[in-house]
Amino acid sequence: MLYFAFEHPHLLHGIEIYVNTSLVHLSKTLTLSNKIFRILQNQPYNSPVKDLYIEYNTLPIPQLHIQQLLLLVHKFIHHRNLLPTVFHNYFQDNKSIYSYDTRNKAKLHQLHCVNTTYGLRSIKYKAVSLWNDLTQSIKDIESINKFRQTTKLYSFKQL
Repeated sequence: MLYFAFEHPHLLHGIEIYVNTSLVHLSKTLTLSNKIFRILQNQPYNSPVKDLYIEYNTLPIPQLHIQQLLLLVHKFIHHRNLLPTVFHNYFQDNKSIYSYDTRNKAKLHQLHCVNTTYGLRSIKYKAVSLWNDLTQSIKDIESINKFRQTTKLYSFKQL
């Protein structure tokens, strides 16, 4: 309860932006988060990080970042009214770009002219890449809570 009352909301606030930095800048935050979990669970220094997060049924910071980006795209597709108006036209699907049928017409349009690491870390590029990699059964989930639970389970499998 302490973690979810004091730490978790602060981690989630703006996670889409601040986790896009390089791991060098993020390492202190990751280390501190792992240390908090070890203290709260009374675990030794060398205990596996994966077990710490599974015990609290939450994800490490990089996976929380991925989940929040996927949630942004999910809201864009299924619940656009929940997003600020700035995001109402943020993503495009391939159907609106191409007038002919393609294999990827059901996917979101991916920017292909990204040449820098900054471009690869942009929310628009990263979120579309992550969304397009999801299975269609996960993309079709309309409930926000069900989508969040499914992506959490999907992320736990990848840990």
